[in-house]
Amino acid sequence: MEENNNPNPTLTEAAASQPVSSNQSMPSIRQLLEESWRLFTKKLFKIILIMLFVFLATFISFFIAGLVVIFTGLVLPEASGVSVQNLPSILSSSPLFLTVAGIAFVSAIVITVIVSLMSQASLILVLSEKDATVSAFRLFKKGWLYVLPLFIVGIIEFLITFGSIFLFIIPAIIVSIFLAFTTYVIVLENKRGMEAIKMSVGIVQQNFGAIVGRFILYFLLVIATTILLGTLDAASKEASVLVAIVRYIFNYAVNWFGIVFSFLVYQHARAIYNESKPVSLTWIWIVSGLGWIVAALILFVSVRGLGSLDPAGILRKQYEYNREQELDFDMDVPTGTEEEELYQLFDEETQEQLKQLQQQEDSQQI
Repeated sequence: MEENNNPNPTLTEAAASQPVSSNQSMPSIRQLLEESWRLFTKKLFKIILIMLFVFLATFISFFIAGLVVIFTGLVLPEASGVSVQNLPSILSSSPLFLTVAGIAFVSAIVITVIVSLMSQASLILVLSEKDATVSAFRLFKKGWLYVLPLFIVGIIEFLITFGSIFLFIIPAIIVSIFLAFTTYVIVLENKRGMEAIKMSVGIVQQNFGAIVGRFILYFLLVIATTILLGTLDAASKEASVLVAIVRYIFNYAVNWFGIVFSFLVYQHARAIYNESKPVSLTWIWIVSGLGWIVAALILFVSVRGLGSLDPAGILRKQYEYNREQELDFDMDVPTGTEEEELYQLFDEETQEQLKQLQQQEDSQQI
């Protein structure tokens, strides 16, 4: 019997088994919001636990990195008394300390990236899991299986999207929309690399207006709610604290609710996706390639422009300008005979006071 490698057969097989008809369409924004709310309230506790795992893993990794740096500073004589003020001088005078500190913080950053990718996968697993008895920690650990595929596709997406940015922002936004479902495809469809990108493009391509329209309506709703919360005025200090707490909770909740909403948009778009229709990535490669060509031209012109500059000449002209300013200032200051003539305009007592003030100013300048 052939082995099924799909980690989520229930959701994927259900979507694939539905007959694809031209009469099928995605639910309205109201139906999506209602469905999202039901799923959000059902999975909220596990979502919070996943986010808590991410926070703890990130905090512990950087905390340990900080302890390593402090311990190294205590052990190495040249790094003793390490602080924020003397850190640059210690780093320049102690290569070993620089190496240890670099390895510690790079390791913390790598752990943070891995945990972030695990959280992306595990949140999708939480939303797609039908068995309520499966723990959030088990699903979080399962996210490890998708770290490398998500990382590879993330690099490809970055190269494609970053290249399209140089053709102005609109092409980059359009490309990002077509690549929006790659994470879901990797986790739920068990696709990898270009297969995941191609399927994401195909799903969006067949339902472009419906998907974009619903996301725009959702973002407008979020913006309107945010503006409404921003207009709330507190009548007292206690009420202002309450309003701040509500806004803080809302910011987190709207992000988590957005994940649920995006998941359901993908799920419904996947259900009416016709895999037999051809999908072409040629236009994406053309847009990205043209963007990288523009980026290379910008870099070339910038380097040529900097190469044609004469740093020594610029510094010389600046020095001459500063020197002229100093000479102009010196010409305005009375010296020698001019000072004596000015002193003669006052009585002897005033002349003595003026000379004392001049001496004080001269000593302060020295």
